[in-house]
Amino acid sequence: MAVDESGHGHGATYDGGIAYGVAGAIAGDSNTAVRFDGTKGLDVGNVFRFDGVLPFSLEVWVKPSPSSGYAVLLARDTDPNGYALYLGSSQATFERQTSGNVKTITGTAVSTSNYNHLVGTFDGSRLRLYVNGEEVASGPSVSSIPGASSNFYIGTENASSAYIYKGDMDEPAVYDHALTAERIRVHYQAGLGTNK
Repeated sequence: MAVDESGHGHGATYDGGIAYGVAGAIAGDSNTAVRFDGTKGLDVGNVFRFDGVLPFSLEVWVKPSPSSGYAVLLARDTDPNGYALYLGSSQATFERQTSGNVKTITGTAVSTSNYNHLVGTFDGSRLRLYVNGEEVASGPSVSSIPGASSNFYIGTENASSAYIYKGDMDEPAVYDHALTAERIRVHYQAGLGTNK
């Protein structure tokens, strides 16, 4: 069982394709990460809707397999409405889509030998993407997402997606507000065990 540590009860049940007990990303944290083998993701259910132009943030630590390729990390099914934080050609990418109107911002390539801290934020009008505590891309996104019944997934875009993540993942998190650049930097530094 993937436990929701926020206390909101949005856990998910593992259904194969995931190994437990992998070394995690956070310095000094006894909690372990999981390893996706590229065959299955996690269906969290009909949560984290963020309809209209509601703000939100997606955060995760990942160490992808060199063979992971194009892979979705965190997503509410984006066809035709939703959002996703994913790896496209090994680059961190954040997307918001409304009825085929896609706004995508792409950042830097991620390491396959170390954990990468990735955060995508939406403040109601602008997307921002952060890699390892630094903003690497931003762009406007003003279209309203209509209400939909699609689910939220970890490690894949939807139940039938071919874009399944392969690699280690730790501390996926969803927020109902846009994290500030300072808060993201603090999260990244805390993960490294520093407070610079």
